[in-house]
This record gives sequence, structure tokens and C-alpha cells, in this order.
Amino acid sequence: MFAAASPSEPGSATSSLRAIRAVGGITLAARRDGAATAIASLHETGGYRVKCPSPRANPLEAVMINTGGGVAGGDCIAFNARAAAGACLSLTTATAERIYRSDGAATTTDITLDVATGATLAWLPQASILFSGSILQRRLAVDVAPTGRLLIVETTAFGRTASGETLARGDIADQWRIRRDSRLVFAEAMRLEGDIAATLARPAVAAGATIAALLLCVTPDAEERRDHVRDSLASQNIFAGVSAWNGLLVARVLGHRLDHVAIALRAAVTALDITPPPAAWTH
Repeated sequence: MFAAASPSEPGSATSSLRAIRAVGGITLAARRDGAATAIASLHETGGYRVKCPSPRANPLEAVMINTGGGVAGGDCIAFNARAAAGACLSLTTATAERIYRSDGAATTTDITLDVATGATLAWLPQASILFSGSILQRRLAVDVAPTGRLLIVETTAFGRTASGETLARGDIADQWRIRRDSRLVFAEAMRLEGDIAATLARPAVAAGATIAALLLCVTPDAEERRDHVRDSLASQNIFAGVSAWNGLLVARVLGHRLDHVAIALRAAVTALDITPPPAAWTH
């Protein structure tokens, strides 16, 4: 899908990259099948594939695979998932997603999730790793039925700090819209551009942290689960805050190492007890 070895490296043939940018993604629907959940329909495009360790499970774990090995400027990716009434679906990725350097065009990712009555849907991809010069526009829109349950974890790594690479410059814009029974219950817009490393170093932004994660859970008993999540994060080697109100729980995590943040998020997801952490998270 990507002919160039690494669009993030200086000197790449940017003119040829424009001609081979990818348009793709996944549309998946899950249904209740007795006591388990199974795939009702699946459409895969542009080098994206889905693998399920078991065709019937509770929850049904769907692992999304990008056969291209990363995304770059101009790529347009769309993920659509629906958990029908009573279904329990957990989506993750096989590896972290790499967002390579752009020649000016943005990588766009659109995520649309639908949670029906009595269903549970967990969107739990592994981290997105931003390379210097990357441009990412990420939009997430969800509608949850009054008795549905939703769990989202999105982790962003600003540079490959383990390899000694910091994100000097870039542009990332995030927009989240979560609706319960078609009514807006959570909205967030975030934009970082220019010298991102300098912005993250500011005490009121990230105090030098290079990994940021947002965990969001919609469940009728969110407030009752808050202290369990707080306790699970208290002993971790990260910075975290947890709030819960009106059937909504939000946890924000900052860290200096991706493995520390990943361990903390596994603990938080386990403490929530909505759905177990994906097996892919432990590999």
C-alpha cells in the first residue's frame, strides 16, 4: 500500500507519495448469537483487515490490521462499528499505528461507533505514534443507547522517545462527540501545532510528558466505578486524574514511557470491569 520505505524520513519522494496515498478502513457490525457475540457483517478496504481469535465469543474481540504498516499525509481512514442489541464487541489493533511525516496534507481518521440497547462496545486501539512533521486530523463520533455501555481508550505518543526521537514539529487535531440516546453528553476538541515538544513541556499542558491517553466510559453506574479506577492508577508510574458524573467516567493519563502508560491503562480497564483488556495489549 505504501511504496516508499518511510514517508517520515527527510528526502522522501513527496511528489510520488501524493499519487499512492491510501483510502480505506473497516465497517463492522456485531450481533448477539445466543450467549455469545458474532460478526453480522464486515467490509474491509484499502489494506485494512479484521481478525477474530474466535468467531463467537463474549466479548467478541476483533483485531484490526493495517497491512501497509503505517499512515502518512493524504491518507483517509474510516472505521465504523456497531454493536447490535445485546452484543458485546471489543475492537483493538494488532500493533501501534505510526503516523509518518507529511508533505503538507493531513492524515484523516474518522471513527463512528453505534451502541444499541443492552450492548457493550469497546474501542481499544493500541497507541498512535506521531513522527516529526506528521499532520493528523482525528474525529470520533459515537451514539450510545440509554442502556448501552461504551468504553474508549485512545493513546497518543508524541515521538519515539524510546528511540531518542522527539516530536519537534507537527499538527494534531482531535474532535470527540459522544451522544447518549442522540443527546450530546461529551464533547472535546484539542489542537497542537508547531513546536509540539515545547508546548508539551509547559507545566499547564503536560509538564514534559510525551505520552497522553484518554479513557472514556459510558455506563449507568459510572460513578460507582470511579474509585476502583482511581485506585488502579494510584500506584502506577504515570500522572492521572479520574472524574465521573451523570453516567460518564473520564480518566486522563500522562507519562514519559509508552510501556508505563500501557500498564496503567490495562489496570484501569481491568478495574472498570466492563470488558477485559484485549489479548493484543499483552503481546
